[in-house]
Amino acid sequence: MKHSAVQRAQPDSLPGWVSAALAATGDVVYELDLARGAITWHGDVEQLFGTAYGLAALSDTRKFYQIIHSNDLSTRINAIEAHIASHTPYDCEYRVRGAGGNFIWVHDRGTAVLDDAGQPKILMGVIRSVNHRKQTEAQVHHRASFDELTGHFNRQRLRDRLGDALKQAQRYGHTGAFLVIGVDKLSLINEAYGHDAADTVIIRIGQLLEAHTRVSDSIGRIGGDLYGVVLPRCAPDKMAIVAEKILRACRDAAIETNAGRLQISVSIGGVSFPGLTQSAFDIMTKAESALHDAKGRGRDCFIEYHQSDEQMESHRSAMEIGHMVVEAIKDNRAMFAYQPVVEAANGKTMFYEALLRLRGTDGALIPAGKFIPAVEQVGLARLVDRHVLDMAITDLVANPHLSMAINISGLTVAEHSWLRALMAALKDKPEIAPRLIIEITETEALRDIEESARFVQAVRDLGCRVALDDFGAGYTSFKHLKALTVDIVKIDGGYVRGIHNNRDNRVFVHSLIELAKTFGLEIIAECIEEQAEADHFRQEGVHYMQGYFYGKPEIGIPKA
Repeated sequence: MKHSAVQRAQPDSLPGWVSAALAATGDVVYELDLARGAITWHGDVEQLFGTAYGLAALSDTRKFYQIIHSNDLSTRINAIEAHIASHTPYDCEYRVRGAGGNFIWVHDRGTAVLDDAGQPKILMGVIRSVNHRKQTEAQVHHRASFDELTGHFNRQRLRDRLGDALKQAQRYGHTGAFLVIGVDKLSLINEAYGHDAADTVIIRIGQLLEAHTRVSDSIGRIGGDLYGVVLPRCAPDKMAIVAEKILRACRDAAIETNAGRLQISVSIGGVSFPGLTQSAFDIMTKAESALHDAKGRGRDCFIEYHQSDEQMESHRSAMEIGHMVVEAIKDNRAMFAYQPVVEAANGKTMFYEALLRLRGTDGALIPAGKFIPAVEQVGLARLVDRHVLDMAITDLVANPHLSMAINISGLTVAEHSWLRALMAALKDKPEIAPRLIIEITETEALRDIEESARFVQAVRDLGCRVALDDFGAGYTSFKHLKALTVDIVKIDGGYVRGIHNNRDNRVFVHSLIELAKTFGLEIIAECIEEQAEADHFRQEGVHYMQGYFYGKPEIGIPKA
């Protein structure tokens, strides 16, 4: 192929408004002669690629390809080849080496001009810098996976690593371990010496963990004063050895801070897996329980989680219930009982809460409260929640008059596959999204506020609404509500029952309602069973009410 020098179009070769637009946006337009490999540029090439790349440096296709990142070159070539084959505009992003040697991201979109024989002879396209957007995306991705202070994994990313380690252990018969390390009395350091000193301690603890764990181990900051460490292929006795090394290293370290040298200690809880654990969430919960015991025994020690005989029996019972649930789902014995949620002002039904029920082999209905705790204990929550989603979508599609709320567990909030299933379900049926409300409990939402906030936003972006159930049970703060951005809050039924006879509950619930109103949220008072309760919440200005006073849960699709 013959290569000729780059051609820059004369100033008058483009309309003035086009030249002005290119100058304003920083874009460049090119014409690439496929037969000769010659490129004609319009716009400020030097501004886009850097002063080191004048027109002579971009004299032909071969020279231009030399500044494209080697890993991205195939992306552009494949995009153009696919375009020539399909006659649709090519559109790709790739990196080019800038004048300073650093790579910058560009977006390249164009089309081919065909000759009389229908063969492409010229590629005409526009290249613009998207480096700022790519940097922003990288920052967002980094923040979604890493702790900003320490640079280690955050809670969600570490839980993903723990889940992977658990799957490997179950598949190949290995034993792994998980440690939770808590900095002793960090709050006192914070109060006495300030945030900077406390942050220095946290950073230094992370460095000590790196020094006393293997390259194959994963470290993450899972709370303000908590670290987690995933130890794949680690026997229980080795877990104790690692924990003792960490205790000793922290005990011996004198941490230099802006307030002087500080002596610190840590407490550690640990659990081996797989054992009786069925999920990463379960492992983390057990390890944090063991950490709590370690702090209760005076701190600066390691406690391994062990199940008591009572806990073992509870687990066996949960396994039996879990098997019953799986069989019920397979046999299509899972169904919804619909309970109306009414407008407080007039009692008109606005939507329904779809409550999961199972029909036993004897024909009796089993409420969710009888099996959901066991389902979560043995790691079946995702299976159940996915089936609930499928049931809800089916009912919504078949009944255009129906609007409903469904409940999902805290485990599912952290499970990206459920969100992907929701996205797939709504892709071709976006009209049903406004009729679907996803309920998550407040206590589970507060367990990992950042992950919950991401989940809530993703659901709302799909067009669904999100309700915070049991509002008040977890003592949500102004900061938490601001982060979660839910649409609806449901006042915990424990505060609703008999509220007209309980002054303390009236004061507390009034403050909850005022907090929710501050954010413009819709409010539901659930578990309304008496006229006096309904009258009280109507006067408080809640939007909706739900309870036996207005209707019990009933099997079958409600009539229009």
